[in-house]
Amino acid sequence: MKIAIFVALLMSASGLVQASEDRVLFAVTEKTDGVVTASPSFVAAVGQQASVRLSDGLSIEALTKVPDSDGRSWTQVRITYFQGSDSKFVQETSMRHTLAEGGSIEFTEPSKHKRFVVVVRKAN
Repeated sequence: MKIAIFVALLMSASGLVQASEDRVLFAVTEKTDGVVTASPSFVAAVGQQASVRLSDGLSIEALTKVPDSDGRSWTQVRITYFQGSDSKFVQETSMRHTLAEGGSIEFTEPSKHKRFVVVVRKAN
């Protein structure tokens, strides 16, 4: 029985190592009043959090988790708006998708007329 458990753990661990070798591309588009003001992209390994900070002080963090047994992953995206030296506003959401299909998450910040689109897909 202990050998069977050990083999199962070893097999699942090797699957996690293989899955974590996948990389995800996050392409961010920031628009202010309908005009693109920033469009950074960044790559992260599956299971590794990554972030980018825009010139206006906004921070975008993203994390795609290791795929479940059905091949779908959860991706979480958080945008932090720094409104002063000691205050901030955070928007956070997540989606479930396959790495091959990817997906997108959209945010709006009405008081500054900003719109963000974060496209998530498997990096080549």
